[in-house]
Formats: sequence, structure tokens, C-alpha cells
Amino acid sequence: MFQCTEFEDWRKLLWKFTNLSADERRKFSWICPTLESLKIIQRQLQNHGIRNILSIGCGSGFFEWILKESCGVRVSGLELDNSWWTSAYAPATFIPLHFTQTPITEKFLKECASGENFSLLFVYFNNGPAFWEYLEQFPGDFVLIAGPEAGAGIHTNPSPYALLSENAPKVGSWLQEAKLDVGDSVNIIAIYKRVK
Repeated sequence: MFQCTEFEDWRKLLWKFTNLSADERRKFSWICPTLESLKIIQRQLQNHGIRNILSIGCGSGFFEWILKESCGVRVSGLELDNSWWTSAYAPATFIPLHFTQTPITEKFLKECASGENFSLLFVYFNNGPAFWEYLEQFPGDFVLIAGPEAGAGIHTNPSPYALLSENAPKVGSWLQEAKLDVGDSVNIIAIYKRVK
């Protein structure tokens, strides 16, 4: 479906993606942003100085690549199964992938993010204990959680509301800076800032 030569024109690729069936889209990303929502996301990333993102459990990295191309941020991904993502059966990947190691350490996260100042992104992540483990090792100030709006009938763990004070166990204190609609009426991105 996607050709490497098309990577240069993210708008064309997003248009193709938008016109796929929901089942086909989910092979690449659960989130289907609109051009207007990407402008809003870009403004929020700029306002918060978010320029470098490490996406945990990114899959193909299609949504992350769209963020990179449309918002001008650096993005890399961290995935669990090296044998799957390097096999002939895996879908195309759109961003540089790193593969998990145990234990997760701050040093390892910094190496994957290619820099000191980075934010974490979780898109439709579904491993609550791992989420809290990543958060414990994360030295940065911003965490982005993308997933379904409350009441959408879709489960993620963490939900985009996981770091609200009434939901979060004590892994630091976080303040929700923004809740952004991605334009598909189902999904949001919550941006949290560490309270120091």
C-alpha cells in the first residue's frame, strides 16, 4: 500500500490512509488525524518546546511519522518484538525502531531517543504495568498519551486520562496541559507536564 518513494509527501500518504477502511487503517495506526488537528497538535508541541519524541509501542510508526513530517519533531520508536518487526511479514515501518531490553533504564531510554531532552508518547498502548515502569525511568518533563476518548467503547491501558491526579499512582506528579481532539471523533492526545 505505502511505497518508500511516497514518504516525501506526507499529505498524499495521509489522504490515502484516510480513504482506507477502518480495518485496513488499523494495520498501520489506530489514529487518523485530520490536517486541521495536526495544525493544533503542532502548535501545542511548539508551545511546550516538545521537539524530540520517543514513542513506546509504536508499531509501524505511521502516526508518529505523520507527526514528524507535519509538526517538525524528531521521532523514534521502541517496540517489543524484534523478530516480528524485522520479519518479511511485518508491515512497513515509518520511523527508526529500537527494541526493548530489560530492565528498562533511564540510560536506555535516552539512547533510544537520541538525546537528553525528549518526551514519551504512548499511542494505544495496552500494558499498564509496563507504562508505569517506563514512567519510573523517564527523566523528562512531558508525556503524551494518545487513545480513545472516554466512552468510545475502546480500551487502552493507560487511557489518555491515566495521569490525572485522581487516577495516577505516585510516579511523580503530572499536570494535564492539553487535551487535543485528533479529528476523528474517537481519539484524543493528552499532554502531561511533570510537576517539580
